[in-house]
Amino acid sequence: MGNGPYALTEWVHDSYLTFSKTLTYHSDGQVTIEEVRFRILDDEEQLAAYEDDQLDVSAVPSWELPRVLADPVLGGEFHRTPQPGVYYLGMNTQLTPTNNITVRMALASAIDRSDILTNALNMPWREEATSVIPPGVPGYQNGQVGYTFNPTQAQAYLGLAGYPGGVGFPEIELWANDFFYWGAAIDAVADSWRTYLNITVTTVYTEWNTYLDLLANCHDDPGACDYNAYRMGWVLDYGDAYGILNDSFHPDSESQYTGWDSVRYRDLISMTITETNQIARTAYFTEADQILVEDEVAVVPIFFYDNQKLIKQDIFYEYVPIGGGPYLMNWRFTTVQTETITDTGGTVTAPDGDISVEFPDGAVSDTVAVTYTAFYVPPHPPTSTFAFANIAFVLEVAEVSSGEQITTFAEPLTLTIDYTDGDLNGQDEDLLELRYWNGSAWVTDGITVVEHDKVNNRLVVTIDHLTEFALLSKYRLHLPLVLRNF
Repeated sequence: MGNGPYALTEWVHDSYLTFSKTLTYHSDGQVTIEEVRFRILDDEEQLAAYEDDQLDVSAVPSWELPRVLADPVLGGEFHRTPQPGVYYLGMNTQLTPTNNITVRMALASAIDRSDILTNALNMPWREEATSVIPPGVPGYQNGQVGYTFNPTQAQAYLGLAGYPGGVGFPEIELWANDFFYWGAAIDAVADSWRTYLNITVTTVYTEWNTYLDLLANCHDDPGACDYNAYRMGWVLDYGDAYGILNDSFHPDSESQYTGWDSVRYRDLISMTITETNQIARTAYFTEADQILVEDEVAVVPIFFYDNQKLIKQDIFYEYVPIGGGPYLMNWRFTTVQTETITDTGGTVTAPDGDISVEFPDGAVSDTVAVTYTAFYVPPHPPTSTFAFANIAFVLEVAEVSSGEQITTFAEPLTLTIDYTDGDLNGQDEDLLELRYWNGSAWVTDGITVVEHDKVNNRLVVTIDHLTEFALLSKYRLHLPLVLRNF
């Protein structure tokens, strides 16, 4: 039960769930996909079903990333989606030599995050992390706190700790679970420490459940265990820094095994519970973050997470920035048409024939590929009293020889739109306008009306640049009539 855009209408356990559009949703007219089916499959099964055109969206197993990215079709359908979380190392603050804060500063400064993401994980798009509050979450301050890769500084810290050039530094253990993906990153961390600090590092891998049991047994007394650092990750359940600074890193958390404690950190987290001023509350979080990753170096962040999806090219998709889930009410199927235009001009017509774009002679100086993508509902809702008139599209132009995108032209282009009374859906035809999205609002700058034939339902305009366009109008205003008998 709920008041959202979809409702569960079928559930075949261990197979799939079906959700159908609900007419009671407050914006049901903006929801264009009638039914969504969630198949229950593991990642590898998803990818196989996706490649067999049984799915429109699939996860990408990490071990399949090299093949997916190298594939000309799959690579073009590969997308990153939000997952607010961080991959990090927890430091054993109760065991020699990582009980020395200057040693922890040296280890934090000797990690080549770029090498880990680019070469070890083949994920160069991911963001290196020096703090633990993820992007998009209030309090995010990555790069402003913590320790970036600086081998010279790392060696200086190690000398200050009493181990110049790594001489006399005891062998340390780095623990992780044995999953392929994490192993590659942890091996790269260990290699960084060996290379830049001249120390001996042993990596210890165990199966995930065993790994968690081992860490849990060390929770109350990390100094009695053999690890100097362990690998872990955390993904927020909700878009607030409390969900990581308290749930994962609070000294009392069951999810941290560093043996670290801080009275100030405890006080800051407690104050965020009752603080109603959001500026002050965020300041508490940023100070706690700094204590954790810089002042005490209890943890060393490595990179921020994201999700990797394959999404068919005919789908416009949207994911919640902080929650990471699909915002299905804004998903829609698109119509894509690509044609070639030379410097002598030509016309591109939409598949349904309702929209045409005329390129005059000399508008472009080289042969270009023109891509027309139609949306039933654009991704950006109109403001004020405007509403969509069921026509929205994106025009993209790229030089065939270089692939360079072109957005402005030597001569204006002519757009002809044939609409129907059904497209208007009760809107005022006299106020019908073609507008474009400038990044923050729907505006008419650079669009000149040439003809508006209200008898034949045709609008002709010229445009001097390309972007996302939509036909908008306002609903007709009906005034109430009151009759009184005096």
